[in-house]
Amino acid sequence: MDERLLLWINQGWANPLLDGLFWWVSQRLWFSLPLAALLLGDGVRRCGWKAGVRVFLTVAVTVAVGDVIGNLLKGWFAEPRPCLILHEQLRRVGSTVSGPCGAELSGMPSNHA
Repeated sequence: MDERLLLWINQGWANPLLDGLFWWVSQRLWFSLPLAALLLGDGVRRCGWKAGVRVFLTVAVTVAVGDVIGNLLKGWFAEPRPCLILHEQLRRVGSTVSGPCGAELSGMPSNHA
């Protein structure tokens, strides 16, 4: 089922404008820093200095802990990524690599939440 879903999304939802936008966003580390600053600024504006910083730090720690747990679970489940199995059928966006994607056994869980 994972393979069918991946092919459906990869080939059926193609949009050149969004492909370019999301490739650009995902390839740039400096995109994350201004986004974090904007979120911190919005939290401070809405909740005040102390509460805004507290909420920002709570969210940052929650994301970091979730990422660590997800990476531990990936080693435990050791599922192959669907893009490894289907790499020849996938539409590659913004990549010059023609071979399989990512680490071999890091497909479950995805950590995208």
